[in-house]
Amino acid sequence: MRLIAAIYSVVVDALFPLSPAEREALSHARAPEEALKALPPAPSYAGTAVPLPECLSVFAYKDERVSRLIWAVKYKKSAAGARIGGYALWHALDGALRSAPGRPAIVVPMPITARRRRERGFNQCELLADEMARIENEAAARQNRSLAFAVDKKLLARVRHSSRQTLKGRSDRIAGAGGVFAADRKAAQRLKSSAGAARIVVIDDVITTGSTMREAIDALKAAGFGDVRGLSLAH
Repeated sequence: MRLIAAIYSVVVDALFPLSPAEREALSHARAPEEALKALPPAPSYAGTAVPLPECLSVFAYKDERVSRLIWAVKYKKSAAGARIGGYALWHALDGALRSAPGRPAIVVPMPITARRRRERGFNQCELLADEMARIENEAAARQNRSLAFAVDKKLLARVRHSSRQTLKGRSDRIAGAGGVFAADRKAAQRLKSSAGAARIVVIDDVITTGSTMREAIDALKAAGFGDVRGLSLAH
């Protein structure tokens, strides 16, 4: 698997070298707070084909700095990009949880198939979730408080492989999302036993039509979780 991932990385680096926009986006790596201020906020979901009333996005994907930042995390496993993205997601989630205090939340990274993991060697949403968890642990220790959320990478699984969403048209993305996800029964039972009526937050790098996020949320609701929300780095 490491060899496949290494070859994949070399090919990606050769085909898609860093652009000025990507270098500018990653230049904020030492101060993710500055990137949060500098990059444009996400537009509303008014134009999405799938209703997403329970979702939130941070940045506008059409801004080249944002799209290249996400590309660097997704295909190059950029640590600098993950720091920026993880901080932006943590900041958004922290604000949302503060506005609606209650039981701790469970952050679920959008899963990928085993095939995609073999190709890429990692899941970019797990990288973002790990950075969110690191920031939350530091903030909780500094403020002498309990953790506001925990990360669960096993609760949701991608059970059907599909071609990359970025290669599809709008109608194909919507039609192809059905039946892609399923909640892991053992993980769901464990979580229900330990956390009760948990608040679930699915995180993704980009929401486009909303079909993938909608399918993920619906799969978790079908497993018995009543409060499921979505959070993406960009839209």
